[in-house]
Amino acid sequence: MVNLVGTLAKRGMEVAHGRIREHHGHPEGQIKLSTPAMILLGVTGIAIFLFASSIEYTIRVLMGHLAMIESPESTTVQIYTPTSNSDDKLDKKEAEAQGLLDVEIEATTVTSTQALTTSIRRTVRHLKSVGGRTAKWRGLGIFIMYTLITSLVSGGFKMAGLRMVPSGETIANLFAALMASRLHCVWTHKIMTVPSDKKPYERKVTRAQWKQLLLPTAVSILARDMSIYTIVYTFVYTNMAAQKINQSGKATWMAAVLAIVPGLIAVIALPIFVMLPAYGALIRKEASLLPEEDETIISFDRTFGGKLAYVTSVLSYADAWKSFTSEARRRVIKLYVKFFFIMVAFVFFASHVLALEFFIVANDQVHQYAEVARQSLQAKGY
Repeated sequence: MVNLVGTLAKRGMEVAHGRIREHHGHPEGQIKLSTPAMILLGVTGIAIFLFASSIEYTIRVLMGHLAMIESPESTTVQIYTPTSNSDDKLDKKEAEAQGLLDVEIEATTVTSTQALTTSIRRTVRHLKSVGGRTAKWRGLGIFIMYTLITSLVSGGFKMAGLRMVPSGETIANLFAALMASRLHCVWTHKIMTVPSDKKPYERKVTRAQWKQLLLPTAVSILARDMSIYTIVYTFVYTNMAAQKINQSGKATWMAAVLAIVPGLIAVIALPIFVMLPAYGALIRKEASLLPEEDETIISFDRTFGGKLAYVTSVLSYADAWKSFTSEARRRVIKLYVKFFFIMVAFVFFASHVLALEFFIVANDQVHQYAEVARQSLQAKGY
């Protein structure tokens, strides 16, 4: 995504400069920002990128994975109320004192299940209490290493010719993920356990355990890539059908619905019902391989709802899938929705900061860039 945005921005600036020269007769390189201005905008852009990446890693990646792993514990409490006035709630000591005064007390048992990861703020406070201020980025080094390895391996396979093979990109991504699945499991164990002196290589799972990760990893990658392809081709084919309806000059409202609704349904349904369950099952399978002596920072049922007779048993992939309950899925989805709106607010703020800086440093050149943007939109029919 970052490379895509950078490429589009570069091409946009090239087109802008070209149109300025075409319509205003400016020579090559006359309209450009000064070096201090470019440095200011560059530093601001890097700061925005790092801050946005930090937000994404902390909320979507770290908290999202903890939410997939967490098995919230049920808390049972007694609520005491006098029978004469049921609205007055008493604690245990007050109830005992009232009982000595011959006041009838009614005890009600209330059971609640509250997961830590339902609240972003509470989760951040908990992470800081466990690992200090840097705990929001726990496991970041391993995560970056995993991302680099999978990107390099996948890119190498594509350059070797897999890109030309049908579904070659998916095959390359699958090979890369399978090769680095041990490291991904190490990262999962790192983020879910209390801080320790263990090195990443000391957390590495055995070869037998690695074989157990192959099927969940493959299913997760295939579910992700096939869902993306389905979404893309849904938009492509529905838009082609909508264009044919528009060309016929009939039922333009039907063309608009056909161009948007099927793709929107695919964008919502496939991540929720295909990608998330497959990836959640992989994460819970990795969590089941956590050594017994390692203590977790969240409530984690090592028996997976009684599916394992003892904590050293092997959790099957089917049980890992089933243990990722609808309650956990809803919790993860709500977290992703919160993350989306947080990022929208941040992008809105950051874009205004960049715009303000651009207006300050561009000075009298702003109207020329604005004119180029207007003419470019007109040329495209907007």
